[in-house]
Amino acid sequence: MLGRRGILILTVMGTVPAFAVTQFAVGRSRNRREGFAAIWAASGARDLAQQRSAQAADDFRTAQAYASDPDVYRLPLAEALLAAGRTSEASAELLTALSAEPGSGRINVDLGRIAAAEGDVPGALRYYHAAVDGEWDDHPAQRRRDARMELARFLLAQNATEQAQIELTNLAADAPDDVGLLTTLGDLLMQTQAYPRALSVLDRVLHLDPRNARAARLAGEASFVLGDFRTARLRLQIAKARGGLDPAGEAMLEEAVDLLQSEASGS
Repeated sequence: MLGRRGILILTVMGTVPAFAVTQFAVGRSRNRREGFAAIWAASGARDLAQQRSAQAADDFRTAQAYASDPDVYRLPLAEALLAAGRTSEASAELLTALSAEPGSGRINVDLGRIAAAEGDVPGALRYYHAAVDGEWDDHPAQRRRDARMELARFLLAQNATEQAQIELTNLAADAPDDVGLLTTLGDLLMQTQAYPRALSVLDRVLHLDPRNARAARLAGEASFVLGDFRTARLRLQIAKARGGLDPAGEAMLEEAVDLLQSEASGS
């Protein structure tokens, strides 16, 4: 007959295989669920790329239901909800994500967009600045510039001219030698009536691309406003020669020529 020790050994020997089988089954089930989560997430990404944002949101919610860690799909879900115009749901998801990653540039810029859509200037400033200072997975310098540019455009739309000028000035200080970016910055700075700063940025464009009609047109206007009619005439003539002078620019050029002729005849 078996003693107590023998019975215990047999019990353990029977239990170990059963436990291993159970663990294998649990692991297999978990792997299947993660596989389903990945499939639904991929479907969500495709739907979002094809602008089927409502369907994408449903896909990502299904992915969350299968995933062992729902947070993995929280941000793409939030962005699908945001694209679908369901801002209150998106905001709730983003705030939950932000509590786990307060330094995420991507999460903060999404929250900044929601604040901007609601006309919330303090909220937009807070979240966009956090995005500018935040961490980005790819192209961080470009992402930070884009976030600050979005903020500046929003502030201009809200007639927060002084604050917009600060953002644009900071952008110009760190901007690379990108003709398109610099020309846009010059244009926006002029909208804040920061004509000397705008002219400095536009002159930089014209140094890089002397035949740039748009930059010449804007630089001509800035020079005209600042009372430098000679430079205004030269810049506007460049724009005209390149076919980039609108009726307002034509009128400005004529007035600059007349003023210079008056000065010459009076001297």
